[in-house]
Amino acid sequence: MEGHFGNPITWVRYHLTGEEAGAALDRIAAHLSSQEKDRLERDFGELVDDHSALFLRFDKQRLVAGMLEEGSRDPVRVKVKPRGFLLRGGAKEFYSRILFGASKK
Repeated sequence: MEGHFGNPITWVRYHLTGEEAGAALDRIAAHLSSQEKDRLERDFGELVDDHSALFLRFDKQRLVAGMLEEGSRDPVRVKVKPRGFLLRGGAKEFYSRILFGASKK
């Protein structure tokens, strides 16, 4: 892809499944600050679609610096779509268990 001023833009898409997907989501959860977790919990309804997919957007510049923060301008987008059998208790319960820990519902 090419940007407005002719600069190259790299588009990268990863499709992780199984243990790789679980490990990636665990790493994301481990690197979220308590403020980001609070924001995710507060905005949960806006971040999950009708098919139980979770959409996250992280600030690209902060990500390069090793921090995960919500970002809407030029974000790194992450879509999490678990298999149906993992969602037995519902999407909110599944994501709460993974992102916020078992103690929080």
